[in-house]
Amino acid sequence: SQDRRGLFEQAHQGTLFLDEIVDLPLLLQVKLLRVLQQGEVRRVGGNRDISVDVRVVAASAISPREMVAAGRFREDLFYRLSVIDLQVAPLRDRVEDIPLLVQYIVANANRRLGTSVRGLHPHALARLMAWPWPGNVRELQNAIEQACVMCEGDEIGVDTLPPRLLSDLDAGHDGPDIDLPRDSLSIPAAVQATERALIDAALRRTSGNRTHAAELLEISQRSLLNKIQRYGIDIPGQVGRPPRR
Repeated sequence: SQDRRGLFEQAHQGTLFLDEIVDLPLLLQVKLLRVLQQGEVRRVGGNRDISVDVRVVAASAISPREMVAAGRFREDLFYRLSVIDLQVAPLRDRVEDIPLLVQYIVANANRRLGTSVRGLHPHALARLMAWPWPGNVRELQNAIEQACVMCEGDEIGVDTLPPRLLSDLDAGHDGPDIDLPRDSLSIPAAVQATERALIDAALRRTSGNRTHAAELLEISQRSLLNKIQRYGIDIPGQVGRPPRR
């Protein structure tokens, strides 16, 4: 009873983001492939094709290649979409991002949930950085929002974190080597342990390239070398500029 513009028409001369693209039913995969190849759509009930100019960005938490091999995603559509392939590293491989992510999540939680949390105790931050985060950023967001709700003061402490983060850490899950006694309340000790873990993670991520690691840590190379000597970090070093991004 009413003429409507579809998403491709609304995104004309712009960008259309398709999340979890591998969950698209096979019938719709055929229609999407036709749009990408011909640059035309036809409205439901319409009798003419409409030209569209759209940049398509697709994302998936599951490898599309695996879905193609399983026969659940069309191979021709996969090659049509994967002109530029970007892979985001899991959170466990970029622990240096956790402090900024926590700050962002806490600010959003305060605004959305009405909480008034100022931040995390360094000891709690060290615990977060030692967790392998199998659920990546969504799991981190869930943990921080839960802690914001349960927090009785303005700072999230270790005892406010979800119990699974503490019990599984004690059970020996892999993570950055943060040597922090359970009963320690020393802020300097927690900061030093977290700093050492960040430096260790940055050096391993860059295969020991000091210059590249210093850029990831946002400190000078001289400062990094001094900290490596202070903490006794023994990772074979490389020299030279970081690779082009």
